[in-house]
Amino acid sequence: QPAPITDMRAIMPAFFIKSAIFLRQSVNAVQIESVSEITDEDFKCFKRSVLLPTPSKGLSEAIGIKGKRTLLKRGVFAKNAIRHPDLSPEDSRIIIGNALYSPDRYGKNRPVSKPNYWVAIKSSANSSVVVIEVSETKDYVEIVGWRYANERNLAQLEKQAQREGGQFLILFPE
Repeated sequence: QPAPITDMRAIMPAFFIKSAIFLRQSVNAVQIESVSEITDEDFKCFKRSVLLPTPSKGLSEAIGIKGKRTLLKRGVFAKNAIRHPDLSPEDSRIIIGNALYSPDRYGKNRPVSKPNYWVAIKSSANSSVVVIEVSETKDYVEIVGWRYANERNLAQLEKQAQREGGQFLILFPE
């Protein structure tokens, strides 16, 4: 059994390895039971990946998650910190918690270019938006990114979805 990957640069050669078993074994994530257990250090130092619980029942059923837990890789922590430097660790916990565990809308905003990507949204003045990848071939649902979005940003997401033939749907409270 290969050792867990500890350096992000080591992932690049894995791209050429056809064995999905290697890729599954390379995830070295800490299992946690709540978004509140993601530490400030996770958002700032990118030293660990975390496995969160399965998203809300309504979202899970709507997009076919099938009980899979949610993986947030340390590389995604780093990417999101670069793309959204204005988000504090507390903002990030709020966004992830709201969008994954109490969403009121969901959809595919890029069904052609990113067919496995879904957007989960908790609407408010500053809506919480999380992009997740749901794939039959992966053991986990993977968080790809998160951010706040105002009404203009949400309208842009919906227009992008319409251009690619996707849509956003309403989730009713559980």
